[in-house]
Amino acid sequence: MIEYLNTEMDNVEVLGLELKCYGSDDAQLVLVPNIVGQSVASIDRRESPSKYRQWKPDDLREAFSELEDSELGAAYIQVLDWAEESGRLMTSSAKYACFGVANSEGARTMGLYFLDGPWAYFEASKFASLDDRDQYVELLKQAGLLDKGFDPNQQVQKRLDFATNEDATALIGVLESI
Repeated sequence: MIEYLNTEMDNVEVLGLELKCYGSDDAQLVLVPNIVGQSVASIDRRESPSKYRQWKPDDLREAFSELEDSELGAAYIQVLDWAEESGRLMTSSAKYACFGVANSEGARTMGLYFLDGPWAYFEASKFASLDDRDQYVELLKQAGLLDKGFDPNQQVQKRLDFATNEDATALIGVLESI
């Protein structure tokens, strides 16, 4: 069981303590401890370099082009290309492909994640004013990327409704205006 757990969990090492009892009498009983579960494989895995990496634009394009949903992959690449061409791309260090997009102030106001799609960020500190933040929210709502009832005062980040090239075009339109 311990070896199984060790192979299934990347960031945790599971160990067990085995106590062997020697002797038959309480006065003569000896307990010998032994650590189990620390295999060579688990030591090698723990000492291996981090699985996190810096995602460069070409690496991102390759990862997004391999998505099972090819239309979604193309939409991600469309946003990536715009972010790179506009100078607003913020590369990331992560296990899975992701990148950020900065607003005109240079603050990350959107992140696009390989496994979880695009997220918009609404912390007031990311915008020159609350009016700028509220305009961003309204533009996302008008583009159909954010629920009409969303309140940025209640939630500082939200996953966007995003799946197609049309959504990518709408998102780029919003990002160009902030």
